[in-house]
Amino acid sequence: CNDTFDHQSMDFWLPLIAAYTGARREEIGQLTVDNIRVVGNMHVMDITDLDPDQKIKNKHSLRSIWAGRGCLWIFSACPRSQC
Repeated sequence: CNDTFDHQSMDFWLPLIAAYTGARREEIGQLTVDNIRVVGNMHVMDITDLDPDQKIKNKHSLRSIWAGRGCLWIFSACPRSQC
């Protein structure tokens, strides 16, 4: 996000999302709005290295993780122009 991103919010939410999803905090921190999609009737977070700013630990880290309803409103709170 841009310079107006609230780092205190990041410090609060990243560990919670990590605990909820099992994803690494570093993986969650580099997600973009484009990494959230619908598969069937479920929302998933795609852990990828497709964006130049995204890195993964190893090739086995490429995956999609179910993003329950609790996670979705966090990502929707950041407007696309700022994330």
